[in-house]
Parts: sequence; C-alpha cells; structure tokens
Amino acid sequence: MQKVVEGILANCEELGRGKKNLLILHGWGGSLNEWRAVAEKLAERNRVTLVDLPGFGVSQKPSGDWGIYEYADWVEEFMKKTGIKEPTVLGHSFGGRVAIILGARRKAAKLVLVDAAGIEVKDFRARAFATLAPMFRRLPQKIKNWFGSPDYRTAGNMREIFVKVIGQDLRRHLGEIGCPTLVVWGERDMLLPIWQARVIKEGIKGAVLRIVWGATHWPHLEKPGELGQILEEEGI
Repeated sequence: MQKVVEGILANCEELGRGKKNLLILHGWGGSLNEWRAVAEKLAERNRVTLVDLPGFGVSQKPSGDWGIYEYADWVEEFMKKTGIKEPTVLGHSFGGRVAIILGARRKAAKLVLVDAAGIEVKDFRARAFATLAPMFRRLPQKIKNWFGSPDYRTAGNMREIFVKVIGQDLRRHLGEIGCPTLVVWGERDMLLPIWQARVIKEGIKGAVLRIVWGATHWPHLEKPGELGQILEEEGI
C-alpha cells in the first residue's frame, strides 16, 4: 500500500495482527523487500509495518538534501499517519541511525539495532574526507569516488544525502536512550566492524548484545533463521 506523508508518496506494508507494534527500517540502498522473510516470522507475534524510506525502494525521494534528523522527523510523521503507537523499532544499518534518534526522542518502546550505523570510523579516508568536506563539491568525481564507500559510489541522485548522513556521528545520543535495547550484529561484518556493536552496547544503559555467527553486514539475508531465533529469544 502507499501513504502520503509530509508530501512524499511512500510504499509500505503491514503484516500480522499482534498486539505489539513493530516497525522495520531498512538500510542504505535497501528496501522493505529484503526484510519480508523475517517480517513474516515476526508477524506471528506482532503487527509488523515495513516501509521504503524516502528515496529508496519505490518511495519518492526527498525534495531537499536530508540528514538523519530529517529522516527521523519523517518516520515520526509516518508513525502518526499509520497509527503506530509505542512500537518496537528495528533498524538495520542506515535504518539503525534513524532508530537511534527515535529512541533518544522517546518515540520507541523498544529498540532492535541490527548492524546499526552511526558510530563513525576515523580511518585515513574518513579523516581526509572530513578535512576536504568544505571543498568536496568541487573535486573531480574520480577523486570523490576514491574517498567514498561503495554506498557513496552507487548513491546516484541520493549522493548529497549520503554525504550529509554519514557526517552525523550519533554516539552522543546513546546515553539519551531509555528504552530496552537489543543490539544484534553479524560476526563477520566488515563494513561496520563488531567493535562498533560494543560501543553501542556500552553507550546504552542495559542494552543486550547478540551475535549472528557467520553473518556479515546482512544477517537478515544471510542467516534469517538464526536472526529470527535471536529475536524470539529476546521477546521481539
């Protein structure tokens, strides 16, 4: 189905009729489709809502160059529009960034952060990228691509949004999260190494960390059964 939220036509789906609300937010470059298998299992216990975030899947692109806070604002409005109250918010990667903001704003009853982005890595390329940020727009595209990640190189007309989003380190918000939080990480995640999972766990009071053994950055695609088992064990 489709909903118009803040002037953006968004694609979304609802599964299950459980009493608990569960909102799933996909990662950068993804869509709700990649979470459907896990969502169908979770729908046995929850009312599950999946949404293509603005600019992804078949949802319209934002009219401006949004950062993560604009995405969080939009998701709040989406929740109001669809009647989602006191949800568990599950966010993967980029969607995990949005989930962190929602948790810090007290808009979630529970968080599930799956290989969540938001803890920025200060390696050589990242430091150089930050140093060059003011002049980055004027650099030749080949040089931009050298500094950029695969997500940057494939971002297309979402590139300016991507650059803005990855410049927003969210670790200062971790201590503002007061709801129960489950951190789930792929053991072999090379995009967001597992030390970042530990930073998030330590930053959120009472957070629980579970590992999906043998999975990389996409445990919902590589190990959906194992991920589903962990979620069930943790009461999701």
